[in-house]
Amino acid sequence: MKRSAILIAMLVNLTFAATPEAQADRLLDEPTKCEEYKSLYYQYLKNDMNEDARTFWLLAYQHCDDNVGKDSIFFNNGTIIYGRLLDAVALEDFATCAALIDSISWLYDEYYKAVNHPLIQLKHANFLKEREVHLDRQKELWKAIHALKADTPPIYLMRYYQFFLKNELKTAPKDTQNDKRKEGIGIMLQLADYANQSIGMNEENTKQKKAYQKAKDYLFRSGAQIVNDCEFLAQEIEQIMLDTLKWKNQEYVNDYVTLLEATNCTDAPIFSKLQEQLLIFDPSAAIYVSLARSMYKKKDYARALTLYEEVIKFNVSDSLLNQITYEKALTYFAIHQYKKAFQEAKQVSGAQEGAALLLCAKAIASTTSSCGTSTFERESNYWLANDYVKKAVVKGANASSDLYLNQAPQKEDVFKNQKQMGDSLTLSCWGESTKIR
Repeated sequence: MKRSAILIAMLVNLTFAATPEAQADRLLDEPTKCEEYKSLYYQYLKNDMNEDARTFWLLAYQHCDDNVGKDSIFFNNGTIIYGRLLDAVALEDFATCAALIDSISWLYDEYYKAVNHPLIQLKHANFLKEREVHLDRQKELWKAIHALKADTPPIYLMRYYQFFLKNELKTAPKDTQNDKRKEGIGIMLQLADYANQSIGMNEENTKQKKAYQKAKDYLFRSGAQIVNDCEFLAQEIEQIMLDTLKWKNQEYVNDYVTLLEATNCTDAPIFSKLQEQLLIFDPSAAIYVSLARSMYKKKDYARALTLYEEVIKFNVSDSLLNQITYEKALTYFAIHQYKKAFQEAKQVSGAQEGAALLLCAKAIASTTSSCGTSTFERESNYWLANDYVKKAVVKGANASSDLYLNQAPQKEDVFKNQKQMGDSLTLSCWGESTKIR
């Protein structure tokens, strides 16, 4: 308080000379100094006479009782007065700028003491951020967000994360970068959690809801760029989702599915759990496809095939149907059901046709040890496989056009089995014919 009193006295001494002294002297004898000084500063403020407004604001500060005259409006007007004075100072006048910034910072401290609300601390932090000063003080002030939580204005959710990324993560020593990234991931998820709570509280307020959605989108977009540890991200999400109510909230589930996809962290077990839950909320083709692909990556091929079958029940586009059919073929191939893989792949057209024809060739080649009654017949499957390779190359697949030919019967094998080069040969396993060559 002694420091504050000295600062007030200095500010009054520096600025009072520029004000109407006669008017001030007259007021000093009035019994209602507080109200009259407040009235005068406000009149000067309305007329953009900010030097005079400051003088009488400081006099009002001296003469008004803390519990009566110094309310939220009083301090808010003080920040407006000093903010205008600061805006009027040339950037090159470093000393004056610094003095006014310190005065405004002091004013915010007094403001907070008077109203005891964490929002004032966030306004203070935001002011210092805009001026790019007092980083340590900013760091402490931004913590007020965790007192407001879902009541934090959306702009401050973004500003705090901007501050962290620029002034803590970016400047961290190399040996602490990983720890800072983890801290940044935790902050992102916490702030996004506040935003989600706010969205739920503002269902009827479209404007406010959009503002919090914008803040959340920024947090996830920026936070995704610093993720380099999928295991840690998954653990943090799992911790948040310990709240069973959040499992029932589609906003949370969808957010974390999107975040894990954006960070290429879809191998985490929590990802497929979230997808399964999302399927309950939104049994759409897109969700079935996404979950089927996750199951394929996890090698849960039976579940993947079931999900692919569900996708086909939807009225999907031809391009998606071809993509899904190709992925079904891959799944059958993965479980060594080569004939089913072949049948599915043959149905594919469009952009995936080349890859599908190449998969047909692989399926045929994979059955040469069991498809046929003689060695010659079994090895003849490689000719058919090569036929499909050539078709695949025509459709854009990247493969050698003579692939598998070195494994097919050679000339001496052909003659030994009383066949002629160029003859047609039907392969019973596939119900298709190929030429001896």
